[in-house]
Amino acid sequence: MYPNISNKIILKYKKKNNKLVTIEDANRLKDSIKSRKAPLGVGVREIGDSKSEFKDYKDWLATTSGFLEGLTNTDEGSGLKPTILYDYQKKFLNDSSRLRFVKKSRQTGFSYIFAGEGMTKSMLKHRHTGIFTSFNEDEAKEKIRYALSLYESMPMKWRKARKLVVNNKTSLEWTPMKGSMTTRLLSHPQRDVRGKGGGIDIYLDELAQYTYSKRIYLSAMPVISRGGGVLTCASTTFGKQGRFYDIDVNEDNKYSGFSRHEIFWWDCPVYCKNVKRARREAFDMTTEQRVYEFGTFDLIFEYENMGLEEFQQEFECIYIDDNINFYPIALIMSCVPTDPEKGTLKYPYAGEDLNLLLMLLKNGSIKGRLLAGYDIGRKKNTSELIISDEDLGTKMQRVVYQRTYDNIKLRNQENELRKHLNSLPIKRMGIDSTGLGKQIGETLEDEYPSRVEAIDFTNEWKEDAANQLLIRLQDKLILLPQDKKLINHIHSIKRILTPAGHFRYDTEKNEKHHADKYFSLVLCSMMGEELKKHSISKEIIEMVKGTKTDNELKRKFTGGNKRKIYGKDLIKPATFNPNTNTSKIALSDPDFIRTFRL
Repeated sequence: MYPNISNKIILKYKKKNNKLVTIEDANRLKDSIKSRKAPLGVGVREIGDSKSEFKDYKDWLATTSGFLEGLTNTDEGSGLKPTILYDYQKKFLNDSSRLRFVKKSRQTGFSYIFAGEGMTKSMLKHRHTGIFTSFNEDEAKEKIRYALSLYESMPMKWRKARKLVVNNKTSLEWTPMKGSMTTRLLSHPQRDVRGKGGGIDIYLDELAQYTYSKRIYLSAMPVISRGGGVLTCASTTFGKQGRFYDIDVNEDNKYSGFSRHEIFWWDCPVYCKNVKRARREAFDMTTEQRVYEFGTFDLIFEYENMGLEEFQQEFECIYIDDNINFYPIALIMSCVPTDPEKGTLKYPYAGEDLNLLLMLLKNGSIKGRLLAGYDIGRKKNTSELIISDEDLGTKMQRVVYQRTYDNIKLRNQENELRKHLNSLPIKRMGIDSTGLGKQIGETLEDEYPSRVEAIDFTNEWKEDAANQLLIRLQDKLILLPQDKKLINHIHSIKRILTPAGHFRYDTEKNEKHHADKYFSLVLCSMMGEELKKHSISKEIIEMVKGTKTDNELKRKFTGGNKRKIYGKDLIKPATFNPNTNTSKIALSDPDFIRTFRL
Protein backbone atom coordinates (compact mmCIF):
# COMPACT_ATOMS: atom_id res chain seq x y z
CA MET A 1 0.00 0.00 0.00
CA TYR A 2 2.95 2.33 0.57
CA PRO A 3 5.25 1.93 -2.46
CA ASN A 4 9.03 2.36 -2.04
CA ILE A 5 9.02 2.95 1.73
CA SER A 6 10.62 0.19 3.76
CA ASN A 7 8.73 -1.01 6.80
CA LYS A 8 11.99 -0.62 8.75
CA ILE A 9 12.04 3.13 8.23
CA ILE A 10 10.47 4.62 11.33
CA LEU A 11 10.80 8.37 11.63
CA LYS A 12 10.85 9.83 15.07
CA TYR A 13 9.77 13.35 15.75
CA LYS A 14 10.84 15.86 18.30
CA LYS A 15 9.35 19.23 19.12
CA LYS A 16 11.68 22.08 18.33
CA ASN A 17 10.67 25.73 18.18
CA ASN A 18 7.01 24.65 18.12
CA LYS A 19 7.65 22.56 15.02
CA LEU A 20 7.98 18.82 14.65
CA VAL A 21 11.05 17.84 12.60
CA THR A 22 12.80 14.59 11.78
CA ILE A 23 15.91 13.90 13.84
CA GLU A 24 17.03 10.43 12.81
CA ASP A 25 18.45 9.12 9.58
CA ALA A 26 16.45 11.38 7.26
CA ASN A 27 18.74 10.72 4.30
CA ARG A 28 17.44 7.16 4.14
CA LEU A 29 14.35 8.57 2.41
CA LYS A 30 16.25 10.17 -0.47
CA ASP A 31 16.08 7.09 -2.68
CA SER A 32 12.33 6.77 -2.36
CA ILE A 33 11.04 10.30 -1.91
CA LYS A 34 11.99 13.25 -4.06
CA SER A 35 14.09 15.81 -2.19
CA ARG A 36 12.28 19.01 -1.24
CA LYS A 37 13.02 22.26 0.51
CA ALA A 38 11.94 21.07 3.92
CA PRO A 39 13.59 20.37 7.27
CA LEU A 40 16.78 18.39 6.68
CA GLY A 41 16.30 18.69 2.91
CA VAL A 42 14.05 15.69 2.37
CA GLY A 43 10.42 15.07 1.60
CA VAL A 44 9.34 16.24 5.01
CA ARG A 45 8.12 19.75 5.66
CA GLU A 46 7.85 21.65 8.88
CA ILE A 47 5.10 19.79 10.62
CA GLY A 48 2.60 21.57 12.84
CA ASP A 49 1.03 20.21 15.97
CA SER A 50 -1.82 18.70 13.94
CA LYS A 51 0.55 15.88 12.92
CA SER A 52 1.46 14.91 16.43
CA GLU A 53 -1.29 12.29 16.35
CA PHE A 54 0.71 10.31 13.78
CA LYS A 55 3.36 7.92 15.03
CA ASP A 56 5.52 8.09 11.96
CA TYR A 57 5.82 9.65 8.55
CA LYS A 58 4.46 6.59 6.80
CA ASP A 59 1.18 6.82 8.64
CA TRP A 60 0.91 10.48 7.72
CA LEU A 61 1.38 9.67 4.02
CA ALA A 62 -1.34 7.04 4.29
CA THR A 63 -3.92 9.78 4.80
CA THR A 64 -5.33 11.79 1.90
CA SER A 65 -4.26 15.11 3.42
CA GLY A 66 -0.78 13.82 4.29
CA PHE A 67 -0.32 12.29 0.84
CA LEU A 68 -1.24 15.53 -0.91
CA GLU A 69 0.96 17.70 1.30
CA GLY A 70 3.85 15.24 1.44
CA LEU A 71 4.13 14.14 -2.17
CA THR A 72 2.48 16.64 -4.52
CA ASN A 73 3.01 20.15 -5.80
CA THR A 74 0.48 22.77 -6.82
CA ASP A 75 0.81 25.27 -9.65
CA GLU A 76 0.12 28.67 -8.07
CA GLY A 77 0.79 30.69 -11.20
CA SER A 78 4.41 31.42 -10.35
CA GLY A 79 5.47 27.80 -10.68
CA LEU A 80 5.06 24.54 -8.78
CA LYS A 81 5.10 24.79 -5.00
CA PRO A 82 4.54 22.13 -2.32
CA THR A 83 0.83 21.61 -1.75
CA ILE A 84 -0.39 23.23 1.47
CA LEU A 85 -3.96 22.64 2.55
CA TYR A 86 -6.23 24.96 4.52
CA ASP A 87 -7.64 23.66 7.79
CA TYR A 88 -11.19 23.26 6.43
CA GLN A 89 -9.82 21.26 3.50
CA LYS A 90 -8.02 18.91 5.90
CA LYS A 91 -11.18 18.57 7.97
CA PHE A 92 -13.11 17.56 4.87
CA LEU A 93 -10.47 15.07 3.73
CA ASN A 94 -10.38 13.49 7.19
CA ASP A 95 -14.17 13.10 7.27
CA SER A 96 -14.89 9.38 7.11
CA SER A 97 -18.68 9.74 6.68
CA ARG A 98 -20.24 7.98 3.73
CA LEU A 99 -22.54 10.94 3.11
CA ARG A 100 -20.90 14.39 3.08
CA PHE A 101 -22.60 17.74 2.52
CA VAL A 102 -20.58 20.87 1.70
CA LYS A 103 -22.16 24.33 1.54
CA LYS A 104 -19.39 26.64 0.46
CA SER A 105 -18.31 30.05 -0.68
CA ARG A 106 -17.12 30.11 -4.25
CA GLN A 107 -13.39 29.89 -5.04
CA THR A 108 -12.47 28.12 -1.80
CA GLY A 109 -10.62 25.25 -3.49
CA PHE A 110 -13.08 22.37 -3.26
CA SER A 111 -12.99 21.30 -6.91
CA TYR A 112 -9.23 20.98 -6.50
CA ILE A 113 -9.64 19.02 -3.27
CA PHE A 114 -12.17 16.66 -4.84
CA ALA A 115 -9.70 15.94 -7.64
CA GLY A 116 -6.86 15.57 -5.14
CA GLU A 117 -8.80 13.15 -2.94
CA GLY A 118 -9.79 11.06 -5.94
CA MET A 119 -6.19 10.89 -7.20
CA THR A 120 -4.84 10.07 -3.73
CA LYS A 121 -7.28 7.20 -3.19
CA SER A 122 -6.35 5.91 -6.63
CA MET A 123 -2.72 5.74 -5.43
CA LEU A 124 -3.29 4.30 -1.96
CA LYS A 125 -6.07 1.81 -2.62
CA HIS A 126 -5.88 -1.48 -4.48
CA ARG A 127 -9.27 -0.83 -6.04
CA HIS A 128 -11.03 2.50 -6.40
CA THR A 129 -13.33 4.44 -8.72
CA GLY A 130 -14.04 8.14 -8.31
CA ILE A 131 -16.89 9.73 -10.31
CA PHE A 132 -17.08 13.52 -10.61
CA THR A 133 -20.33 15.06 -11.78
CA SER A 134 -20.21 18.77 -12.65
CA PHE A 135 -22.56 21.49 -13.88
CA ASN A 136 -21.17 21.50 -17.41
CA GLU A 137 -18.55 19.83 -19.59
CA ASP A 138 -15.84 22.44 -19.05
CA GLU A 139 -15.97 22.03 -15.27
CA ALA A 140 -15.92 18.24 -15.66
CA LYS A 141 -12.74 18.40 -17.76
CA GLU A 142 -11.15 20.77 -15.25
CA LYS A 143 -11.24 18.16 -12.48
CA ILE A 144 -9.38 15.68 -14.65
CA ARG A 145 -6.74 18.34 -15.35
CA TYR A 146 -6.38 18.98 -11.62
CA ALA A 147 -5.95 15.28 -10.83
CA LEU A 148 -3.45 14.77 -13.65
CA SER A 149 -1.43 17.81 -12.56
CA LEU A 150 -1.18 16.51 -9.01
CA TYR A 151 -0.20 13.02 -10.20
CA GLU A 152 2.52 14.35 -12.51
CA SER A 153 3.97 16.46 -9.68
CA MET A 154 4.69 13.35 -7.59
CA PRO A 155 8.20 11.86 -7.31
CA MET A 156 9.01 9.55 -10.23
CA LYS A 157 9.33 6.39 -8.12
CA TRP A 158 5.88 6.93 -6.70
CA ARG A 159 4.46 7.41 -10.17
CA LYS A 160 6.10 4.19 -11.33
CA ALA A 161 4.30 2.31 -8.57
CA ARG A 162 1.03 3.22 -10.32
CA LYS A 163 1.30 3.40 -14.10
CA LEU A 164 -1.07 5.75 -15.90
CA VAL A 165 -2.63 3.68 -18.70
CA VAL A 166 -5.65 5.84 -19.66
CA ASN A 167 -5.35 9.61 -19.96
CA ASN A 168 -8.02 11.64 -21.73
CA LYS A 169 -10.23 14.64 -21.05
CA THR A 170 -12.86 12.68 -19.14
CA SER A 171 -10.99 9.84 -17.39
CA LEU A 172 -7.74 8.63 -15.85
CA GLU A 173 -6.86 5.02 -15.09
CA TRP A 174 -3.88 3.44 -13.31
CA THR A 175 -2.55 -0.09 -12.92
CA PRO A 176 -0.02 -1.24 -10.30
CA MET A 177 3.45 -2.51 -11.22
CA LYS A 178 2.40 -5.91 -9.92
CA GLY A 179 -1.14 -7.22 -10.16
CA SER A 180 -4.13 -6.41 -12.33
CA MET A 181 -6.35 -4.31 -10.06
CA THR A 182 -7.00 -0.88 -11.58
CA THR A 183 -8.04 2.43 -10.08
CA ARG A 184 -9.71 5.19 -12.07
CA LEU A 185 -11.32 8.62 -12.10
CA LEU A 186 -14.27 9.49 -14.34
CA SER A 187 -15.65 12.99 -14.88
CA HIS A 188 -18.72 14.12 -16.79
CA PRO A 189 -21.34 16.89 -16.81
CA GLN A 190 -24.61 16.49 -14.91
CA ARG A 191 -26.27 13.21 -15.80
CA ASP A 192 -27.47 9.99 -14.17
CA VAL A 193 -24.70 8.26 -12.23
CA ARG A 194 -23.84 4.68 -13.12
CA GLY A 195 -21.36 2.30 -11.56
CA LYS A 196 -20.82 -1.35 -10.75
CA GLY A 197 -18.89 -3.05 -8.01
CA GLY A 198 -17.77 -1.60 -4.70
CA GLY A 199 -15.53 1.21 -3.57
CA ILE A 200 -17.07 3.92 -5.73
CA ASP A 201 -16.92 7.53 -4.54
CA ILE A 202 -19.27 10.06 -6.14
CA TYR A 203 -18.90 13.84 -6.10
CA LEU A 204 -21.95 15.90 -7.08
CA ASP A 205 -20.26 19.29 -7.46
CA GLU A 206 -22.47 22.41 -7.73
CA LEU A 207 -25.52 20.23 -7.16
CA ALA A 208 -27.72 23.27 -6.48
CA GLN A 209 -27.38 24.30 -10.14
CA TYR A 210 -28.27 20.95 -11.71
CA THR A 211 -31.31 20.84 -13.97
CA TYR A 212 -32.25 17.37 -12.65
CA SER A 213 -30.74 17.52 -9.17
CA LYS A 214 -33.22 15.13 -7.55
CA ARG A 215 -32.98 12.55 -10.32
CA ILE A 216 -29.17 12.60 -10.33
CA TYR A 217 -29.03 12.36 -6.54
CA LEU A 218 -31.36 9.34 -6.55
CA SER A 219 -29.28 7.64 -9.26
CA ALA A 220 -26.14 8.05 -7.14
CA MET A 221 -27.45 6.48 -3.93
CA PRO A 222 -27.55 2.83 -5.16
CA VAL A 223 -24.05 3.15 -6.64
CA ILE A 224 -22.41 3.79 -3.24
CA SER A 225 -24.46 1.15 -1.43
CA ARG A 226 -21.80 -1.54 -1.90
CA GLY A 227 -18.19 -1.60 -0.80
CA GLY A 228 -18.08 1.50 1.38
CA GLY A 229 -18.57 4.11 -1.32
CA VAL A 230 -18.89 7.79 -0.40
CA LEU A 231 -21.33 10.39 -1.74
CA THR A 232 -20.34 14.07 -1.56
CA CYS A 233 -22.95 16.75 -2.32
CA ALA A 234 -21.33 20.18 -2.62
CA SER A 235 -22.35 23.56 -3.96
CA THR A 236 -22.63 27.28 -3.46
CA THR A 237 -26.20 28.29 -2.68
CA PHE A 238 -28.48 28.85 -5.65
CA GLY A 239 -32.12 29.55 -4.83
CA LYS A 240 -34.50 27.79 -2.46
CA GLN A 241 -35.12 24.78 -4.67
CA GLY A 242 -33.67 21.42 -5.66
CA ARG A 243 -32.17 18.51 -3.75
CA PHE A 244 -29.21 20.48 -2.40
CA TYR A 245 -31.56 22.90 -0.65
CA ASP A 246 -33.65 19.99 0.65
CA ILE A 247 -30.59 18.34 2.20
CA ASP A 248 -29.52 21.61 3.79
CA VAL A 249 -32.93 22.37 5.30
CA ASN A 250 -33.25 18.72 6.39
CA GLU A 251 -36.96 18.87 7.01
CA ASP A 252 -38.17 16.05 9.30
CA ASN A 253 -34.54 14.84 9.55
CA LYS A 254 -34.78 13.09 6.19
CA TYR A 255 -31.08 13.74 5.53
CA SER A 256 -29.66 13.35 9.02
CA GLY A 257 -27.08 10.84 7.75
CA PHE A 258 -24.97 13.58 6.17
CA SER A 259 -21.94 15.07 7.84
CA ARG A 260 -21.97 18.82 7.19
CA HIS A 261 -19.32 21.36 6.21
CA GLU A 262 -20.11 25.07 5.87
CA ILE A 263 -17.34 27.24 4.43
CA PHE A 264 -17.66 31.04 4.34
CA TRP A 265 -15.29 33.50 2.69
CA TRP A 266 -13.78 34.36 6.07
CA ASP A 267 -12.65 30.73 6.45
CA CYS A 268 -10.32 31.13 3.49
CA PRO A 269 -6.96 32.97 3.92
CA VAL A 270 -7.14 34.16 0.31
CA TYR A 271 -10.14 36.30 1.24
CA CYS A 272 -9.67 36.92 4.97
CA LYS A 273 -6.86 38.81 6.72
CA ASN A 274 -7.45 37.23 10.14
CA VAL A 275 -9.30 33.92 9.91
CA LYS A 276 -9.11 33.10 13.60
CA ARG A 277 -10.66 36.36 14.79
CA ALA A 278 -13.16 36.51 11.92
CA ARG A 279 -14.56 33.11 12.89
CA ARG A 280 -15.31 34.50 16.34
CA GLU A 281 -16.73 37.88 15.34
CA ALA A 282 -18.01 37.82 11.73
CA PHE A 283 -21.43 36.32 12.52
CA ASP A 284 -22.29 39.29 14.74
CA MET A 285 -21.56 41.81 11.97
CA THR A 286 -23.40 42.94 8.88
CA THR A 287 -21.99 41.88 5.49
CA GLU A 288 -20.54 45.33 4.92
CA GLN A 289 -18.90 45.47 8.35
CA ARG A 290 -17.18 42.09 8.09
CA VAL A 291 -16.04 42.69 4.51
CA TYR A 292 -14.19 45.89 5.39
CA GLU A 293 -12.98 44.59 8.74
CA PHE A 294 -11.59 41.24 7.61
CA GLY A 295 -11.66 41.12 3.79
CA THR A 296 -8.55 41.14 1.63
CA PHE A 297 -8.26 43.43 -1.38
CA ASP A 298 -9.60 40.67 -3.66
CA LEU A 299 -12.65 40.11 -1.47
CA ILE A 300 -13.42 43.83 -1.15
CA PHE A 301 -13.14 44.16 -4.93
CA GLU A 302 -15.73 41.40 -5.37
CA TYR A 303 -18.05 42.98 -2.80
CA GLU A 304 -17.90 46.46 -4.31
CA ASN A 305 -18.66 45.15 -7.80
CA MET A 306 -21.56 42.83 -6.94
CA GLY A 307 -25.06 43.32 -5.61
CA LEU A 308 -25.49 42.60 -1.92
CA GLU A 309 -27.80 39.63 -2.47
CA GLU A 310 -25.57 38.14 -5.14
CA PHE A 311 -22.50 38.54 -2.92
CA GLN A 312 -24.29 36.89 -0.01
CA GLN A 313 -25.31 33.99 -2.21
CA GLU A 314 -21.88 33.49 -3.76
CA PHE A 315 -19.68 34.10 -0.70
CA GLU A 316 -21.78 33.86 2.48
CA CYS A 317 -23.90 30.73 1.87
CA ILE A 318 -27.22 32.62 1.96
CA TYR A 319 -30.13 31.50 -0.18
CA ILE A 320 -31.79 34.27 -2.18
CA ASP A 321 -35.57 34.22 -1.87
CA ASP A 322 -37.14 33.74 -5.31
CA ASN A 323 -40.06 35.95 -4.32
CA ILE A 324 -37.92 39.05 -4.85
CA ASN A 325 -36.71 37.94 -8.28
CA PHE A 326 -38.94 38.18 -11.34
CA TYR A 327 -37.68 34.92 -12.86
CA PRO A 328 -37.51 32.02 -10.36
CA ILE A 329 -34.47 29.76 -10.60
CA ALA A 330 -36.60 26.65 -11.08
CA LEU A 331 -38.38 28.29 -14.03
CA ILE A 332 -35.08 29.28 -15.67
CA MET A 333 -33.49 25.86 -15.16
CA SER A 334 -36.54 24.14 -16.65
CA CYS A 335 -35.53 25.72 -19.98
CA VAL A 336 -31.96 24.36 -19.91
CA PRO A 337 -32.60 21.06 -21.76
CA THR A 338 -29.90 18.81 -20.37
CA ASP A 339 -29.82 15.17 -21.41
CA PRO A 340 -29.95 13.23 -18.11
CA GLU A 341 -28.21 10.30 -19.79
CA LYS A 342 -25.25 12.23 -21.25
CA GLY A 343 -25.21 15.47 -19.25
CA THR A 344 -25.02 17.58 -22.43
CA LEU A 345 -27.42 20.00 -24.08
CA LYS A 346 -30.15 18.47 -26.21
CA TYR A 347 -29.67 21.00 -29.00
CA PRO A 348 -26.68 22.30 -31.03
CA TYR A 349 -24.83 25.15 -29.35
CA ALA A 350 -21.71 26.91 -30.68
CA GLY A 351 -20.68 28.83 -27.55
CA GLU A 352 -18.38 31.68 -28.67
CA ASP A 353 -17.08 29.82 -31.73
CA LEU A 354 -18.27 31.61 -34.89
CA ASN A 355 -16.73 28.97 -37.16
CA LEU A 356 -18.64 26.23 -35.32
CA LEU A 357 -21.85 28.20 -35.76
CA LEU A 358 -21.19 28.46 -39.50
CA MET A 359 -20.59 24.70 -39.64
CA LEU A 360 -23.84 23.96 -37.75
CA LEU A 361 -25.69 26.14 -40.23
CA LYS A 362 -24.04 24.43 -43.17
CA ASN A 363 -24.80 20.87 -42.03
CA GLY A 364 -28.42 21.71 -41.20
CA SER A 365 -28.21 21.32 -37.42
CA ILE A 366 -29.54 24.86 -37.14
CA LYS A 367 -32.43 25.45 -39.57
CA GLY A 368 -34.57 28.22 -38.12
CA ARG A 369 -34.17 31.88 -38.91
CA LEU A 370 -31.47 33.66 -36.92
CA LEU A 371 -32.22 36.46 -34.46
CA ALA A 372 -29.64 38.55 -32.61
CA GLY A 373 -29.49 40.95 -29.68
CA TYR A 374 -26.61 43.22 -28.68
CA ASP A 375 -26.40 45.01 -25.35
CA ILE A 376 -23.68 47.65 -25.15
CA GLY A 377 -22.01 47.71 -21.75
CA ARG A 378 -21.56 50.88 -19.78
CA LYS A 379 -18.14 51.96 -18.57
CA LYS A 380 -17.42 49.02 -16.25
CA ASN A 381 -19.71 46.46 -17.90
CA THR A 382 -19.20 44.12 -20.83
CA SER A 383 -21.01 44.19 -24.16
CA GLU A 384 -22.91 41.02 -25.01
CA LEU A 385 -24.02 39.47 -28.30
CA ILE A 386 -26.55 36.62 -28.30
CA ILE A 387 -27.84 34.81 -31.38
CA SER A 388 -30.85 32.48 -31.38
CA ASP A 389 -32.65 30.49 -34.03
CA GLU A 390 -36.45 30.50 -34.18
CA ASP A 391 -38.89 28.00 -35.63
CA LEU A 392 -41.73 29.98 -37.22
CA GLY A 393 -44.16 27.09 -36.80
CA THR A 394 -43.72 26.46 -33.08
CA LYS A 395 -42.22 29.89 -32.21
CA MET A 396 -39.48 28.02 -30.34
CA GLN A 397 -36.26 29.98 -29.83
CA ARG A 398 -32.87 28.41 -29.00
CA VAL A 399 -29.78 30.33 -27.91
CA VAL A 400 -27.09 28.97 -30.24
CA TYR A 401 -24.25 31.51 -29.89
CA GLN A 402 -22.89 34.02 -27.37
CA ARG A 403 -20.00 36.46 -27.49
CA THR A 404 -18.66 38.76 -24.75
CA TYR A 405 -16.71 41.93 -25.50
CA ASP A 406 -14.75 43.42 -22.62
CA ASN A 407 -12.94 46.77 -22.85
CA ILE A 408 -13.44 46.96 -26.62
CA LYS A 409 -13.66 50.37 -28.30
CA LEU A 410 -17.03 51.28 -29.79
CA ARG A 411 -15.55 51.45 -33.30
CA ASN A 412 -14.27 47.88 -32.97
CA GLN A 413 -17.61 46.71 -31.55
CA GLU A 414 -19.36 48.18 -34.59
CA ASN A 415 -16.99 46.28 -36.90
CA GLU A 416 -17.63 43.05 -34.98
CA LEU A 417 -21.38 43.39 -35.45
CA ARG A 418 -20.89 44.19 -39.12
CA LYS A 419 -18.77 41.02 -39.47
CA HIS A 420 -21.53 38.88 -37.95
CA LEU A 421 -24.21 40.48 -40.10
CA ASN A 422 -22.18 39.87 -43.26
CA SER A 423 -21.20 36.27 -42.49
CA LEU A 424 -24.47 34.99 -40.96
CA PRO A 425 -28.05 34.92 -42.34
CA ILE A 426 -29.34 37.01 -39.44
CA LYS A 427 -32.95 37.96 -40.10
CA ARG A 428 -33.24 40.64 -37.43
CA MET A 429 -30.82 42.14 -34.89
CA GLY A 430 -31.85 44.39 -32.00
CA ILE A 431 -29.22 46.81 -30.70
CA ASP A 432 -29.37 48.76 -27.47
CA SER A 433 -29.32 52.39 -28.64
CA THR A 434 -29.50 53.92 -25.17
CA GLY A 435 -26.54 56.13 -24.29
CA LEU A 436 -23.30 54.70 -25.68
CA GLY A 437 -25.09 52.46 -28.15
CA LYS A 438 -26.99 55.21 -29.94
CA GLN A 439 -24.33 55.83 -32.59
CA ILE A 440 -23.74 52.14 -33.32
CA GLY A 441 -27.46 51.42 -33.45
CA GLU A 442 -28.27 54.26 -35.83
CA THR A 443 -25.27 53.57 -38.08
CA LEU A 444 -26.03 49.88 -38.54
CA GLU A 445 -29.76 50.52 -38.84
CA ASP A 446 -29.00 52.76 -41.82
CA GLU A 447 -26.66 50.17 -43.37
CA TYR A 448 -29.01 47.23 -42.81
CA PRO A 449 -32.49 48.84 -42.79
CA SER A 450 -34.49 45.63 -42.93
CA ARG A 451 -32.27 43.62 -40.58
CA VAL A 452 -31.15 45.93 -37.75
CA GLU A 453 -33.39 47.75 -35.30
CA ALA A 454 -32.09 50.30 -32.79
CA ILE A 455 -33.99 49.90 -29.50
CA ASP A 456 -34.40 52.59 -26.87
CA PHE A 457 -34.56 51.00 -23.41
CA THR A 458 -37.66 52.75 -22.03
CA ASN A 459 -39.49 51.37 -18.99
CA GLU A 460 -42.41 50.41 -21.26
CA TRP A 461 -40.12 48.42 -23.57
CA LYS A 462 -38.40 46.71 -20.62
CA GLU A 463 -41.77 45.71 -19.14
CA ASP A 464 -43.01 44.27 -22.41
CA ALA A 465 -39.71 42.42 -22.99
CA ALA A 466 -39.69 41.04 -19.43
CA ASN A 467 -43.25 39.73 -19.78
CA GLN A 468 -42.54 38.21 -23.19
CA LEU A 469 -39.55 36.31 -21.83
CA LEU A 470 -41.59 35.21 -18.80
CA ILE A 471 -44.26 33.72 -21.07
CA ARG A 472 -41.58 32.00 -23.16
CA LEU A 473 -40.02 30.46 -20.06
CA GLN A 474 -43.39 29.30 -18.76
CA ASP A 475 -44.40 27.78 -22.11
CA LYS A 476 -40.93 26.28 -22.70
CA LEU A 477 -40.65 28.28 -25.93
CA ILE A 478 -37.04 29.25 -25.30
CA LEU A 479 -34.04 26.98 -24.72
CA LEU A 480 -30.96 28.16 -22.85
CA PRO A 481 -27.39 26.78 -22.68
CA GLN A 482 -25.54 25.58 -19.57
CA ASP A 483 -24.09 29.02 -18.92
CA LYS A 484 -23.90 30.11 -15.27
CA LYS A 485 -23.45 33.78 -16.10
CA LEU A 486 -26.47 33.88 -18.38
CA ILE A 487 -28.61 32.08 -15.80
CA ASN A 488 -27.43 34.41 -13.02
CA HIS A 489 -28.08 37.50 -15.14
CA ILE A 490 -31.65 36.39 -15.85
CA HIS A 491 -32.25 35.54 -12.20
CA SER A 492 -30.89 38.91 -11.04
CA ILE A 493 -33.80 40.82 -12.61
CA LYS A 494 -36.21 42.27 -10.10
CA ARG A 495 -39.62 43.84 -10.48
CA ILE A 496 -39.23 47.07 -8.54
CA LEU A 497 -42.10 49.35 -7.55
CA THR A 498 -41.23 53.03 -8.13
CA PRO A 499 -42.52 55.90 -5.92
CA ALA A 500 -44.88 56.82 -8.74
CA GLY A 501 -46.57 53.43 -8.51
CA HIS A 502 -45.04 52.01 -11.70
CA PHE A 503 -42.86 48.93 -12.08
CA ARG A 504 -39.25 48.91 -13.21
CA TYR A 505 -37.54 45.72 -14.43
CA ASP A 506 -33.84 45.82 -13.70
CA THR A 507 -31.03 44.50 -11.56
CA GLU A 508 -29.51 46.21 -8.54
CA LYS A 509 -27.56 49.38 -9.28
CA ASN A 510 -24.30 48.03 -7.90
CA GLU A 511 -24.36 44.71 -9.76
CA LYS A 512 -21.02 44.06 -11.46
CA HIS A 513 -22.65 42.75 -14.60
CA HIS A 514 -25.75 45.01 -14.80
CA ALA A 515 -27.53 41.97 -16.28
CA ASP A 516 -25.85 42.53 -19.67
CA LYS A 517 -26.53 38.98 -20.86
CA TYR A 518 -30.18 39.25 -19.84
CA PHE A 519 -30.75 42.42 -21.86
CA SER A 520 -28.93 40.92 -24.83
CA LEU A 521 -31.22 37.88 -24.55
CA VAL A 522 -34.47 39.87 -24.44
CA LEU A 523 -33.28 42.07 -27.31
CA CYS A 524 -32.73 38.91 -29.33
CA SER A 525 -36.01 37.32 -28.25
CA MET A 526 -38.06 40.44 -29.03
CA MET A 527 -36.82 40.26 -32.63
CA GLY A 528 -38.87 37.09 -33.04
CA GLU A 529 -42.59 36.34 -33.11
CA GLU A 530 -44.62 38.08 -30.42
CA LEU A 531 -46.42 35.86 -27.94
CA LYS A 532 -49.90 36.59 -26.65
CA LYS A 533 -50.47 36.87 -22.93
CA HIS A 534 -52.38 34.03 -21.27
CA SER A 535 -56.09 34.60 -21.11
CA ILE A 536 -57.91 34.49 -17.79
CA SER A 537 -61.02 32.31 -17.66
CA LYS A 538 -64.40 33.80 -16.70
CA GLU A 539 -64.49 31.49 -13.69
CA ILE A 540 -61.26 32.95 -12.35
CA ILE A 541 -62.41 36.51 -13.03
CA GLU A 542 -65.62 35.90 -11.05
CA MET A 543 -63.63 34.50 -8.15
CA VAL A 544 -61.31 37.51 -8.17
CA LYS A 545 -64.02 40.18 -8.36
CA GLY A 546 -64.23 42.22 -5.20
CA THR A 547 -61.02 40.80 -3.77
CA LYS A 548 -58.82 43.56 -2.40
CA THR A 549 -56.02 41.78 -0.57
CA ASP A 550 -53.72 38.81 -1.10
CA ASN A 551 -55.20 36.95 1.88
CA GLU A 552 -58.75 37.33 0.58
CA LEU A 553 -57.70 35.92 -2.76
CA LYS A 554 -55.88 33.02 -1.11
CA ARG A 555 -58.98 32.12 0.90
CA LYS A 556 -60.98 31.86 -2.33
CA PHE A 557 -58.51 29.35 -3.71
CA THR A 558 -59.08 26.50 -1.32
CA GLY A 559 -60.09 22.87 -1.74
CA GLY A 560 -60.80 21.96 -5.36
CA ASN A 561 -59.79 25.40 -6.56
CA LYS A 562 -56.16 24.75 -5.61
CA ARG A 563 -55.67 22.84 -8.83
CA LYS A 564 -55.99 26.14 -10.69
CA ILE A 565 -53.00 27.62 -8.93
CA TYR A 566 -49.71 27.49 -10.81
CA GLY A 567 -47.00 26.45 -8.37
CA LYS A 568 -47.17 25.73 -4.67
CA ASP A 569 -48.34 29.13 -3.49
CA LEU A 570 -49.97 32.24 -4.78
CA ILE A 571 -47.20 34.59 -5.90
CA LYS A 572 -48.04 38.24 -5.29
CA PRO A 573 -51.37 38.33 -7.20
CA ALA A 574 -52.08 41.95 -6.25
CA THR A 575 -50.52 45.29 -7.15
CA PHE A 576 -49.87 47.80 -4.40
CA ASN A 577 -51.11 51.36 -4.62
CA PRO A 578 -48.81 53.60 -2.51
CA ASN A 579 -51.29 56.47 -2.59
CA THR A 580 -54.17 54.59 -0.94
CA ASN A 581 -52.02 52.06 0.93
CA THR A 582 -54.17 49.22 -0.45
CA SER A 583 -53.77 46.32 -2.86
CA LYS A 584 -55.95 45.58 -5.83
CA ILE A 585 -56.00 42.81 -8.39
CA ALA A 586 -54.74 43.57 -11.88
CA LEU A 587 -55.60 40.81 -14.32
CA SER A 588 -52.88 41.97 -16.69
CA ASP A 589 -50.29 41.94 -13.94
CA PRO A 590 -47.36 39.61 -14.82
CA ASP A 591 -47.35 38.11 -11.32
CA PHE A 592 -51.04 37.30 -11.68
CA ILE A 593 -50.41 35.67 -15.04
CA ARG A 594 -47.50 33.74 -13.55
CA THR A 595 -49.71 32.56 -10.70
CA PHE A 596 -52.48 31.08 -12.84
CA ARG A 597 -51.54 28.53 -15.49
CA LEU A 598 -54.72 28.22 -17.56
